[in-house]
Amino acid sequence: MVATVAMVAGMPACEPPSPATPSYANDVRPILLAHCVRCHGAGGTLQGDPTMYPLGAPPAGYTPGSPKQCYFDEVEDRGDCTATDGGVGADCKRGLRTCAVLVGPYILPTSPKRMPPPPAMLNDWEQDVLIRWSRSPTFETP
Repeated sequence: MVATVAMVAGMPACEPPSPATPSYANDVRPILLAHCVRCHGAGGTLQGDPTMYPLGAPPAGYTPGSPKQCYFDEVEDRGDCTATDGGVGADCKRGLRTCAVLVGPYILPTSPKRMPPPPAMLNDWEQDVLIRWSRSPTFETP
């Protein structure tokens, strides 16, 4: 038993190789559903996650609160998102297609506003898939 534990502890993580061109349906959507949608779009709302800090205090420097934009439960924008002098319509809900360019900078562990906020964390494979997909020239979606 002890030898088995020692062998497993010394093994590298067994993550599949990142796809060269990640698929929204197979690669991206499951990550978003597991880590992002509860705050960015669950039920069509943006909300903070009260269960994120079970001990009651967020890490130093993090200001909890509701996300200001980006509904990851839908790919396309909803409502009146036509830009005018006063901004966009009050019913505008920016979808993932619009917000994909924001994904890369926020998911890196070195980001001061890392998403998802600590203590949650994306693994290296999930980060790589989201970054590759958001930078894809075809931005493959459903």
